[in-house]
Amino acid sequence: MYSVHRNYIYPNIHKEDTAMAEQDILQSVYPYIGGQENVSRTIPRKGTLYLMLKDAGVVNLAAVNQVQGVISAELERGRLTLQLEGKEQEVPGMAEKRNGAELAKEILELVGGEENVISLTHCVTRLRFELKNVKKAQTEQLKKTNGVLGVMVAGGQYQVLIGARVQEIYDEVCKITRFAEPSKQQSEENKPFYSKILPFIAAAFSPSAMMLCAAGMIKGILALITALGWMSKEAGIYVLLSGIANAPFFFLPALIGYNIAKRMKSDIFTAVTVGLALCIPSINGVDIELFGHVFNNTYTSTVLPAFFTVILAVYAERFLNKHLPDMVKGFLTPMLIFVIVVPIGYMLVGPAANLLADGVSFVMNLLYNFNHILSDVVIGGFYQILVVLGVHSVIVLPALMDVMAGTPSPNYASLGVVSFAVLGVTLGILCKTKSKKLKELALPAAVSALFGVTEPATYAIVMPRMKYLVVTCVSSAIACGVGGLFGFAVYTIPGFGIFKIPGYIDPANPVQSLIVASGVMLLATALGFIITYVMFNDAQYGDDKE
Repeated sequence: MYSVHRNYIYPNIHKEDTAMAEQDILQSVYPYIGGQENVSRTIPRKGTLYLMLKDAGVVNLAAVNQVQGVISAELERGRLTLQLEGKEQEVPGMAEKRNGAELAKEILELVGGEENVISLTHCVTRLRFELKNVKKAQTEQLKKTNGVLGVMVAGGQYQVLIGARVQEIYDEVCKITRFAEPSKQQSEENKPFYSKILPFIAAAFSPSAMMLCAAGMIKGILALITALGWMSKEAGIYVLLSGIANAPFFFLPALIGYNIAKRMKSDIFTAVTVGLALCIPSINGVDIELFGHVFNNTYTSTVLPAFFTVILAVYAERFLNKHLPDMVKGFLTPMLIFVIVVPIGYMLVGPAANLLADGVSFVMNLLYNFNHILSDVVIGGFYQILVVLGVHSVIVLPALMDVMAGTPSPNYASLGVVSFAVLGVTLGILCKTKSKKLKELALPAAVSALFGVTEPATYAIVMPRMKYLVVTCVSSAIACGVGGLFGFAVYTIPGFGIFKIPGYIDPANPVQSLIVASGVMLLATALGFIITYVMFNDAQYGDDKE
């Protein structure tokens, strides 16, 4: 038997100081829980011991609560939680940094084990599981896990909030499981259609998000430095960097093809080539007569045409591989896809997909067209709520597609303001509180929010003090309304936090757009800070008791 202590796994032998006191308490507890042999794992935390039991039915909980050194004992789903005297309790997600492999193993265990997982992906801050049976996940215990910022179920996904370490933890989970790529297994639950389609659409975009952000930042910075006269657009370095930054957007259909092929476990080279074929300059923006009709389509920097064409190619590939002889299907399958599926995509699927994209954009912009300031206020005010509920992709994806297609998006501009409102609220609490413990939490959370990762601040600082969630919404709404007055928008995929600002730079008016965007971010931060500083009182939420 082993116990996990901080960042390492040790045998269950006596330790110095704290560990010795914990062992003494355990020795007193064992007789009431079926003995030491009934404990499969012991996990110490600051002020807490978690005991994973083989048989929870033998526990005498009343007797455990009477053991000296135990403040309280709770038993839930085979896990006994002991709160200890004289120890500072940890705040979920903000405790000492844990070893990634250890955290990954514990998360996997608490979501029901590998056998309960259909697939696993991740976004910027969350592990996104598709589970066979959500009821098998131990959600409340997972929320208390050191290193986990929160848990939510939305859009057919079981989302575990990790924060900036999400890539590391994702890699560690993949090392000990079979699902580095999504599984073909089907869920045991009958999920509604919308809960299946949203994760699929997100999987087509999310893996490329960081690269597009990086390219967008380069485009924004180049627009600014040329407007300031620091560089000419004819300069070799400008031509080179501009070409590099444009590449991911120009060849976006190929990236979409790659992501879908991974998601559907299809041949990646075929899918990427289908995407590349839609980008060839000789068939984009030129008249092509086919079957008595003249087509003039452009698919570079588009999303939905490649999305649906590659899906069609995947199903065609499965059909052909099933029916063609093994001797020829290795080359004949991709050849038939190229000569049949790609032309269908160019002539039929692509135009229909572009019409769909235009329709989605029209619906999303209805409120903006009615009153653009009201639209900015509503999106800025409610986006944080959507993030907390885990359904923000409903508004993010359509706005993201607009930007990818080269259309400036006011909706996407409003989404970027929220993190600065969270920053302001966190700084207000940091400056006002006299609680040493709360200051220690708020400082790293504020730094994280500055760089666009708001989960530590949201779930460790703001959410436990609900009125300040309202403050973040109000601050963001007001700042977005002011931005709407000046017509602020996102012109290219931005980064996160302070690195969002280059995405707000209008190539036609870079200096003014930079001033407006920076002013809106500062306003959101200032409002969050001032309102919080005036309202906050340690005694309201027991922060005066350390």
